Order: sequence, then C-alpha cells, then structure tokens
Amino acid sequence: MLLNLSNHPFENWETAQKEAALKQFGSVVDIPFPAVDPAINTEAVIRLCTEYLSQCISKFGKLLQPMDAIHITGEHCFVFQFVTLAKAHCIPCVCATTNRLVTYKDNIKVPGFQFIQFRNY
Repeated sequence: MLLNLSNHPFENWETAQKEAALKQFGSVVDIPFPAVDPAINTEAVIRLCTEYLSQCISKFGKLLQPMDAIHITGEHCFVFQFVTLAKAHCIPCVCATTNRLVTYKDNIKVPGFQFIQFRNY
C-alpha cells in the first residue's frame, strides 16, 4: 500500500503515475497533507509529524508489508521531520520525480509535469 500524504489526490495523478503506483505498491490511500502554520516552531512541527505518522501506522496495520511506503510531498520542514521519524520506524518514504514541461498558450506560460518514477528518500 502507498499512503499518499500530499495535496495531490491519487484521482488527479496522471495515468503513468497511477499505473506505476499500483504496480509498485498495490494500492493507494490518500491522506490530505496538513496545513502547516508558518508561525509554529520546529517542536510543534515535530508534534504534528508524530500525529500524522501515527495515522499512517494505523492505516498500515500491525505489520508493515514489503510493498508499503508513504508518498510525501509538501511543506519542506514538515517533510524533512516526517521522513526522519518514519525512517526511525523503518517505514520507507518516496517522492515522485518528474520532468518539468513548459508550454505557452496565448503568450501565457503553462507549466506541466511528466511523471518519471518514485524515488526513495
């Protein structure tokens, strides 16, 4: 199972990313990324990460399976602290790698992304 801890729900992923996730992890469960108050200190971020890691551990159940991982992307300090905690619990975390594609429509820059792979943190 891949837990998708991000603001990008699985249903909105491009086809290649969906197919890769299902092939590599078997299933995907969305967990919305938290709103991280920019005024909080590091200790508060760590407490928030601990809450979210507990949610993830509950979703995985008692025994982590070989295909289980957490896809995480979002606010940088939260991601760093979360991945640090998850790794301490031997829970793999991944991010999606992409090629940035830029097109222009009516002289307006339109950014896009092409999924390449999931990469371990």
